[in-house]
Amino acid sequence: MKRKRKIRNKKLFIGIAVAAVIVAVLYTSIITVTQRIRPYVFSHTVLGSKSLPDGTYAPHVYKTGGLHKLTGSLFDFFLGGNFAGTKSIIAAVSGNFAVDIETPTILDGSESLPTPTDSGIIERTINPASGKQSLNSKISINNETKYELDYTYLLNDEKPFEAGSSPQVLIVHTHTTESYQPTEKINYLFTSEDRNTDTNYNMARIGKEVASELKKLGIGVVHITDLYDYPKYDDSYARSCEGVEKMLEKYPSIKIVLDLHRDAIITSDGEKTKITTTINGEKVAQVMVVVGTDELGLRHDNWKTNLKYAVNLQKEFIKIEETFARPINLRTSRFNGHVAPGAVIIEVGATGNTIEEALASAKYIALAVSNSF
Repeated sequence: MKRKRKIRNKKLFIGIAVAAVIVAVLYTSIITVTQRIRPYVFSHTVLGSKSLPDGTYAPHVYKTGGLHKLTGSLFDFFLGGNFAGTKSIIAAVSGNFAVDIETPTILDGSESLPTPTDSGIIERTINPASGKQSLNSKISINNETKYELDYTYLLNDEKPFEAGSSPQVLIVHTHTTESYQPTEKINYLFTSEDRNTDTNYNMARIGKEVASELKKLGIGVVHITDLYDYPKYDDSYARSCEGVEKMLEKYPSIKIVLDLHRDAIITSDGEKTKITTTINGEKVAQVMVVVGTDELGLRHDNWKTNLKYAVNLQKEFIKIEETFARPINLRTSRFNGHVAPGAVIIEVGATGNTIEEALASAKYIALAVSNSF
């Protein structure tokens, strides 16, 4: 009798142990899967666009349902593909539907800010060493991810890749219609707030100038001027990714992809801010390098190489002028960085800057890029 009771107790113990293991495995699996697909299931605030009676468009903020993106995102999660040509899921698998948001950088009201300029726009210079993580006394990173960074790798003088035959550089603009304050010399009307569909007055004009300067320096460059954010702002990154991949297929020698943007910076009171520095006696717009990662779950084998290239580029900016570049920004979204080893975003100035200040930065951006590989 005692022996039978022992056997029953042993079986009960084994059963409980097995059940505990199963529960632990299921719990861990659910948590892991939830963390990976959370960005694609839950709703996101997105800056979209709406048509106006006069035929123009204006940005407007809305929330996505989230679940309608799940199918395409799971394709990308499990297969690691891009599927940019499959239009039914192009937005989902680009991995960037959540980053089609122009979120203004808000300056802390406690900071000491310069007096507004005659135009009523605050003007300031952001210290490149003011980021959350300092690599050295001059280079810092605003790391918005959970990843720990290898400072030794990032700061060594090695080139993360070789860029051989021409062309080596591709310039693109995911948010092409981003624009600047007009001036007496270069005057124009906005198509919508801080935006313009005329490529003479938006990011395509800045890209044209950078491309021209690169060619003068002997660098082969391809420039895409398509409007990826007009008339529809949503899923701009998916459309630009498709355009970039077509160019990379046509020109496999390209290793550097520069997505040129214009930032939005305001004070805590909502006042526009321009960010400038002076190089060789000329006022220019400050720049900022932005790098994406795989933290949201999408495959991005290049992000560490992208970041290494960004640090190399930052070194070149600092050689030109110590305050030319703001701190590097490392983000959780992918931003199409997976397309090339040297794929980065460069924010040129902000909404408060004039187009002349942004154009003045172009030759220095080109110089830094030419020396970065």
